[in-house]
Amino acid sequence: MEILFFNSAAHQVGCFFDQLVKLALLGGFDFSRSVDRYDYYFGAVAPLNINNVVYTGATLPAPYQRTEQSLQQMGVYLQDQVAITDTLTVIGGVRYDSFWHNPDSAALPNRREDAISPRVGAIWQALPWLAIYGNAGLGFRAPTMTELYVTGTHFAFNTFVPNPDLEPERSKGYEAGVRLAFEDVAAKGDRLNVSVAFHDTYYKNFITLDIQPGLCPFPGPPLIDLICGTTTPVNLDRAHIWGIEAEARYDMRYAFATLGGSLIRGRDTSADTWIDTIPADKIVATYGFKLPEWDFLAGVRHEKAFRQDRIARGSAQLETDGYFITGIFALIWTARKTSPEER
Repeated sequence: MEILFFNSAAHQVGCFFDQLVKLALLGGFDFSRSVDRYDYYFGAVAPLNINNVVYTGATLPAPYQRTEQSLQQMGVYLQDQVAITDTLTVIGGVRYDSFWHNPDSAALPNRREDAISPRVGAIWQALPWLAIYGNAGLGFRAPTMTELYVTGTHFAFNTFVPNPDLEPERSKGYEAGVRLAFEDVAAKGDRLNVSVAFHDTYYKNFITLDIQPGLCPFPGPPLIDLICGTTTPVNLDRAHIWGIEAEARYDMRYAFATLGGSLIRGRDTSADTWIDTIPADKIVATYGFKLPEWDFLAGVRHEKAFRQDRIARGSAQLETDGYFITGIFALIWTARKTSPEER
Protein backbone atom coordinates (compact mmCIF):
# COMPACT_ATOMS: atom_id res chain seq x y z
CA MET A 1 0.00 0.00 0.00
CA GLU A 2 1.24 3.47 -0.85
CA ILE A 3 -0.37 6.75 0.15
CA LEU A 4 0.69 10.01 -1.47
CA PHE A 5 -0.31 13.50 -0.32
CA PHE A 6 0.11 16.94 -1.82
CA ASN A 7 -1.08 20.17 -0.23
CA SER A 8 -0.77 23.76 -1.32
CA ALA A 9 -2.21 26.99 0.03
CA ALA A 10 -1.81 30.67 -0.74
CA HIS A 11 -3.31 33.74 0.85
CA GLN A 12 -3.27 37.39 -0.12
CA VAL A 13 -4.33 40.39 1.92
CA GLY A 14 -5.14 43.84 0.58
CA CYS A 15 -6.34 46.97 2.35
CA PHE A 16 -8.23 49.75 0.64
CA PHE A 17 -9.44 53.04 2.07
CA ASP A 18 -11.86 55.72 1.04
CA GLN A 19 -13.31 58.78 2.75
CA LEU A 20 -16.27 56.99 4.34
CA VAL A 21 -15.34 53.42 5.18
CA LYS A 22 -12.27 51.28 5.79
CA LEU A 23 -12.04 48.03 3.84
CA ALA A 24 -9.90 44.98 4.58
CA LEU A 25 -9.95 42.39 1.81
CA LEU A 26 -8.73 38.82 2.26
CA GLY A 27 -8.54 36.28 -0.51
CA GLY A 28 -6.77 33.05 -1.35
CA PHE A 29 -6.98 29.43 -2.39
CA ASP A 30 -6.03 25.97 -1.20
CA PHE A 31 -5.54 22.70 -3.02
CA SER A 32 -4.84 19.14 -1.92
CA ARG A 33 -4.46 15.81 -3.69
CA SER A 34 -4.30 12.37 -2.06
CA VAL A 35 -3.57 9.08 -3.81
CA ASP A 36 -4.17 5.69 -2.21
CA ARG A 37 -2.38 2.93 -4.13
CA TYR A 38 -2.47 -0.82 -3.52
CA ASP A 39 -0.47 -3.61 -5.19
CA TYR A 40 -1.85 -7.14 -4.88
CA TYR A 41 0.28 -10.28 -5.33
CA PHE A 42 -0.72 -13.91 -5.74
CA GLY A 43 0.95 -17.23 -6.34
CA ALA A 44 3.13 -19.46 -4.21
CA VAL A 45 6.55 -18.24 -3.14
CA ALA A 46 9.20 -20.70 -2.00
CA PRO A 47 10.19 -20.31 1.66
CA LEU A 48 13.34 -18.34 2.41
CA ASN A 49 16.31 -20.32 3.75
CA ILE A 50 18.06 -18.05 6.22
CA ASN A 51 21.17 -20.27 5.99
CA ASN A 52 21.48 -19.62 2.28
CA VAL A 53 22.37 -16.01 1.54
CA VAL A 54 21.55 -16.54 -2.16
CA TYR A 55 17.82 -16.91 -2.62
CA THR A 56 17.27 -19.78 -5.06
CA GLY A 57 13.55 -20.21 -4.68
CA ALA A 58 10.79 -19.30 -7.07
CA THR A 59 10.83 -15.88 -8.65
CA LEU A 60 8.64 -13.33 -6.90
CA PRO A 61 5.52 -12.81 -8.99
CA ALA A 62 4.81 -9.44 -10.52
CA PRO A 63 1.79 -7.58 -9.17
CA TYR A 64 -1.29 -8.92 -10.90
CA GLN A 65 -3.46 -5.99 -9.90
CA ARG A 66 -2.95 -2.37 -8.90
CA THR A 67 -5.72 -0.14 -7.60
CA GLU A 68 -5.28 3.59 -7.29
CA GLN A 69 -7.86 5.90 -5.77
CA SER A 70 -7.38 9.64 -5.87
CA LEU A 71 -9.05 12.52 -4.08
CA GLN A 72 -8.60 16.17 -5.02
CA GLN A 73 -9.99 19.20 -3.24
CA MET A 74 -9.75 22.85 -4.21
CA GLY A 75 -11.08 25.95 -2.51
CA VAL A 76 -11.11 29.63 -3.45
CA TYR A 77 -12.34 32.26 -1.02
CA LEU A 78 -12.80 36.00 -0.72
CA GLN A 79 -13.72 37.97 2.41
CA ASP A 80 -14.29 41.68 2.91
CA GLN A 81 -14.32 43.46 6.26
CA VAL A 82 -15.95 46.86 6.24
CA ALA A 83 -15.75 49.31 9.17
CA ILE A 84 -19.12 51.04 8.95
CA THR A 85 -18.41 53.18 12.02
CA ASP A 86 -15.73 53.25 14.70
CA THR A 87 -17.67 50.61 16.65
CA LEU A 88 -19.44 48.55 13.96
CA THR A 89 -17.71 46.22 11.50
CA VAL A 90 -19.52 44.09 8.91
CA ILE A 91 -17.88 41.02 7.40
CA GLY A 92 -18.99 39.29 4.21
CA GLY A 93 -17.36 36.43 2.38
CA VAL A 94 -17.84 33.63 -0.10
CA ARG A 95 -15.99 30.36 -0.69
CA TYR A 96 -16.03 28.03 -3.69
CA ASP A 97 -15.14 24.36 -3.11
CA SER A 98 -14.62 21.62 -5.66
CA PHE A 99 -14.22 17.93 -4.83
CA TRP A 100 -13.04 15.18 -7.21
CA HIS A 101 -13.16 11.52 -6.21
CA ASN A 102 -11.75 8.95 -8.65
CA PRO A 103 -12.16 5.41 -7.29
CA ASP A 104 -10.43 2.63 -9.22
CA SER A 105 -13.53 0.47 -9.41
CA ALA A 106 -16.04 -0.32 -12.12
CA ALA A 107 -18.78 -0.37 -9.48
CA LEU A 108 -18.04 3.20 -8.33
CA PRO A 109 -18.24 6.03 -10.86
CA ASN A 110 -16.00 9.07 -10.72
CA ARG A 111 -17.57 11.93 -8.79
CA ARG A 112 -17.21 15.67 -8.80
CA GLU A 113 -19.19 18.05 -6.63
CA ASP A 114 -19.04 21.82 -6.23
CA ALA A 115 -20.38 24.17 -3.60
CA ILE A 116 -20.60 27.91 -3.07
CA SER A 117 -20.70 28.89 0.60
CA PRO A 118 -21.50 32.49 1.52
CA ARG A 119 -21.02 33.92 5.02
CA VAL A 120 -21.98 37.20 6.65
CA GLY A 121 -21.29 38.56 10.12
CA ALA A 122 -20.95 41.67 12.25
CA ILE A 123 -18.91 42.83 15.26
CA TRP A 124 -20.17 45.61 17.50
CA GLN A 125 -17.70 47.17 19.93
CA ALA A 126 -20.41 48.25 22.36
CA LEU A 127 -17.93 49.41 25.01
CA PRO A 128 -14.14 49.60 25.09
CA TRP A 129 -14.12 46.32 27.02
CA LEU A 130 -17.18 44.63 25.41
CA ALA A 131 -17.60 43.27 21.87
CA ILE A 132 -20.71 41.47 20.60
CA TYR A 133 -20.56 39.45 17.40
CA GLY A 134 -22.64 37.15 15.25
CA ASN A 135 -22.35 35.38 11.92
CA ALA A 136 -24.26 33.01 9.69
CA GLY A 137 -23.27 31.01 6.65
CA LEU A 138 -23.17 27.81 4.67
CA GLY A 139 -20.46 25.14 4.90
CA PHE A 140 -19.08 22.29 2.80
CA ARG A 141 -16.73 19.47 3.84
CA ALA A 142 -15.61 16.70 1.53
CA PRO A 143 -14.74 13.29 3.02
CA THR A 144 -11.04 12.67 3.56
CA MET A 145 -9.05 9.85 2.02
CA THR A 146 -8.92 8.18 5.44
CA GLU A 147 -12.71 8.32 5.80
CA LEU A 148 -13.18 6.86 2.31
CA TYR A 149 -10.61 4.06 2.44
CA VAL A 150 -9.63 3.43 6.06
CA THR A 151 -8.86 -0.26 6.64
CA GLY A 152 -7.09 -2.52 9.09
CA THR A 153 -7.43 -3.48 12.71
CA HIS A 154 -7.09 -0.76 15.33
CA PHE A 155 -7.48 -0.52 19.10
CA ALA A 156 -6.21 -4.12 19.31
CA PHE A 157 -9.21 -5.90 17.74
CA ASN A 158 -11.52 -3.30 16.14
CA THR A 159 -11.82 -3.63 12.35
CA PHE A 160 -12.14 -0.42 10.33
CA VAL A 161 -14.37 -0.77 7.26
CA PRO A 162 -13.90 1.64 4.29
CA ASN A 163 -16.83 3.50 2.77
CA PRO A 164 -16.01 4.91 -0.70
CA ASP A 165 -19.69 5.91 -1.11
CA LEU A 166 -19.42 8.72 1.47
CA GLU A 167 -21.07 11.94 0.37
CA PRO A 168 -19.72 15.44 1.12
CA GLU A 169 -21.12 17.12 4.20
CA ARG A 170 -23.11 20.36 3.83
CA SER A 171 -24.16 22.67 6.62
CA LYS A 172 -26.01 25.84 7.55
CA GLY A 173 -24.87 27.43 10.77
CA TYR A 174 -25.19 30.39 13.09
CA GLU A 175 -22.91 31.68 15.83
CA ALA A 176 -23.21 34.50 18.35
CA GLY A 177 -21.08 35.53 21.27
CA VAL A 178 -19.52 38.18 23.46
CA ARG A 179 -15.89 39.02 24.21
CA LEU A 180 -14.75 40.99 27.24
CA ALA A 181 -11.25 42.40 27.62
CA PHE A 182 -9.89 44.14 30.72
CA GLU A 183 -6.47 45.50 31.60
CA ASP A 184 -4.84 46.42 34.91
CA VAL A 185 -7.33 44.27 36.84
CA ALA A 186 -5.26 43.16 39.83
CA ALA A 187 -1.84 44.50 38.87
CA LYS A 188 -0.45 46.95 36.38
CA GLY A 189 -0.05 45.40 32.95
CA ASP A 190 -2.20 42.31 33.58
CA ARG A 191 -5.01 41.21 31.25
CA LEU A 192 -8.32 39.41 31.68
CA ASN A 193 -10.17 38.09 28.62
CA VAL A 194 -13.57 36.39 28.77
CA SER A 195 -15.46 34.90 25.83
CA VAL A 196 -18.80 33.13 25.56
CA ALA A 197 -20.04 31.70 22.25
CA PHE A 198 -23.19 29.86 21.17
CA HIS A 199 -23.30 27.90 17.89
CA ASP A 200 -26.17 26.18 16.12
CA THR A 201 -25.59 24.17 12.93
CA TYR A 202 -27.82 22.02 10.70
CA TYR A 203 -26.18 19.35 8.53
CA LYS A 204 -27.02 17.33 5.47
CA ASN A 205 -24.99 14.11 4.98
CA PHE A 206 -23.21 14.62 8.30
CA ILE A 207 -20.08 12.43 8.42
CA THR A 208 -19.67 10.38 11.58
CA LEU A 209 -18.56 6.90 12.72
CA ASP A 210 -20.84 3.89 13.03
CA ILE A 211 -19.40 1.65 15.76
CA GLN A 212 -20.87 -1.86 15.90
CA PRO A 213 -20.10 -4.45 18.61
CA GLY A 214 -18.65 -7.87 17.86
CA LEU A 215 -17.99 -11.09 19.71
CA CYS A 216 -14.70 -11.18 21.58
CA PRO A 217 -12.96 -14.52 22.20
CA PHE A 218 -12.32 -13.52 25.81
CA PRO A 219 -14.50 -12.20 28.64
CA GLY A 220 -14.62 -8.61 29.80
CA PRO A 221 -16.88 -5.64 30.53
CA PRO A 222 -19.65 -4.66 28.06
CA LEU A 223 -17.26 -2.26 26.34
CA ILE A 224 -15.08 -5.17 25.26
CA ASP A 225 -17.54 -6.12 22.50
CA LEU A 226 -16.99 -2.69 20.89
CA ILE A 227 -13.24 -3.26 20.84
CA CYS A 228 -13.85 -6.49 18.91
CA GLY A 229 -16.42 -4.90 16.57
CA THR A 230 -16.27 -2.71 13.48
CA THR A 231 -16.02 1.03 12.81
CA THR A 232 -17.33 2.51 9.55
CA PRO A 233 -17.51 6.16 8.41
CA VAL A 234 -21.13 6.88 7.42
CA ASN A 235 -23.41 9.74 6.43
CA LEU A 236 -26.36 10.80 8.55
CA ASP A 237 -29.06 12.19 6.29
CA ARG A 238 -29.90 15.10 8.61
CA ALA A 239 -28.22 16.24 11.80
CA HIS A 240 -28.44 19.16 14.22
CA ILE A 241 -25.54 20.16 16.50
CA TRP A 242 -25.62 23.04 18.94
CA GLY A 243 -23.68 24.09 22.00
CA ILE A 244 -22.07 26.73 24.13
CA GLU A 245 -18.40 27.31 24.93
CA ALA A 246 -16.91 29.73 27.44
CA GLU A 247 -13.39 30.67 28.52
CA ALA A 248 -11.78 33.10 30.95
CA ARG A 249 -8.07 33.78 30.58
CA TYR A 250 -5.95 35.82 33.02
CA ASP A 251 -2.33 36.72 32.36
CA MET A 252 0.22 38.79 34.25
CA ARG A 253 3.98 38.99 34.29
CA TYR A 254 4.58 36.15 36.74
CA ALA A 255 1.36 34.10 36.65
CA PHE A 256 -1.41 32.88 34.36
CA ALA A 257 -4.72 31.05 34.70
CA THR A 258 -7.42 29.77 32.34
CA LEU A 259 -10.88 28.35 33.03
CA GLY A 260 -13.00 27.00 30.19
CA GLY A 261 -15.88 24.70 29.50
CA SER A 262 -18.02 23.32 26.70
CA LEU A 263 -21.49 21.84 26.43
CA ILE A 264 -22.38 20.36 23.02
CA ARG A 265 -25.45 18.44 21.90
CA GLY A 266 -26.07 16.59 18.64
CA ARG A 267 -29.15 14.93 17.21
CA ASP A 268 -29.64 12.66 14.23
CA THR A 269 -32.88 14.35 13.20
CA SER A 270 -33.69 11.73 10.55
CA ALA A 271 -33.75 8.94 13.15
CA ASP A 272 -34.77 11.26 16.04
CA THR A 273 -31.95 10.07 18.27
CA TRP A 274 -28.67 11.30 19.74
CA ILE A 275 -25.38 11.26 17.81
CA ASP A 276 -22.93 8.89 19.51
CA THR A 277 -19.74 10.76 18.64
CA ILE A 278 -20.55 14.08 20.36
CA PRO A 279 -18.00 14.72 23.15
CA ALA A 280 -18.96 14.82 26.81
CA ASP A 281 -19.49 18.07 28.72
CA LYS A 282 -16.11 19.27 29.93
CA ILE A 283 -14.46 21.81 32.24
CA VAL A 284 -10.73 22.55 31.99
CA ALA A 285 -8.69 24.69 34.40
CA THR A 286 -5.03 25.63 33.93
CA TYR A 287 -2.87 27.78 36.17
CA GLY A 288 0.82 28.34 36.76
CA PHE A 289 3.69 30.76 37.07
CA LYS A 290 6.23 32.34 34.73
CA LEU A 291 9.82 33.50 35.11
CA PRO A 292 10.35 35.77 32.10
CA GLU A 293 13.93 36.51 33.04
CA TRP A 294 14.69 32.79 32.78
CA ASP A 295 12.37 32.03 29.83
CA PHE A 296 10.56 29.49 31.99
CA LEU A 297 6.97 28.64 32.86
CA ALA A 298 5.28 25.77 34.69
CA GLY A 299 1.74 24.93 35.63
CA VAL A 300 -1.02 22.47 36.45
CA ARG A 301 -3.92 21.40 34.23
CA HIS A 302 -7.16 19.86 35.54
CA GLU A 303 -9.76 18.33 33.22
CA LYS A 304 -13.20 17.20 34.32
CA ALA A 305 -15.44 15.36 31.85
CA PHE A 306 -18.98 14.39 32.81
CA ARG A 307 -20.83 11.18 32.10
CA GLN A 308 -21.88 10.86 28.46
CA ASP A 309 -25.11 8.87 28.18
CA ARG A 310 -26.67 10.73 25.23
CA ILE A 311 -26.27 7.95 22.69
CA ALA A 312 -28.36 6.42 19.91
CA ARG A 313 -30.97 3.82 20.78
CA GLY A 314 -29.42 0.38 21.02
CA SER A 315 -25.93 1.80 21.63
CA ALA A 316 -25.82 1.52 25.40
CA GLN A 317 -22.26 0.15 25.20
CA LEU A 318 -21.10 3.58 23.98
CA GLU A 319 -22.03 5.26 27.25
CA THR A 320 -18.95 6.58 29.05
CA ASP A 321 -18.40 7.48 32.67
CA GLY A 322 -17.04 10.83 33.72
CA TYR A 323 -13.43 11.30 34.66
CA PHE A 324 -11.08 13.77 36.32
CA ILE A 325 -7.40 14.03 35.41
CA THR A 326 -4.57 16.31 36.51
CA GLY A 327 -1.33 16.97 34.72
CA ILE A 328 1.71 19.15 35.26
CA PHE A 329 3.85 20.79 32.63
CA ALA A 330 6.95 22.95 32.29
CA LEU A 331 8.47 24.82 29.38
CA ILE A 332 11.80 26.51 28.91
CA TRP A 333 12.94 28.17 25.73
CA THR A 334 15.88 30.12 24.41
CA ALA A 335 15.52 33.10 22.14
CA ARG A 336 18.32 33.49 19.62
CA LYS A 337 19.23 36.96 18.48
CA THR A 338 19.50 37.36 14.72
CA SER A 339 21.70 39.69 12.79
CA PRO A 340 20.26 42.17 10.27
CA GLU A 341 21.57 39.95 7.46
CA GLU A 342 19.47 36.98 8.72
CA ARG A 343 16.25 38.92 8.94
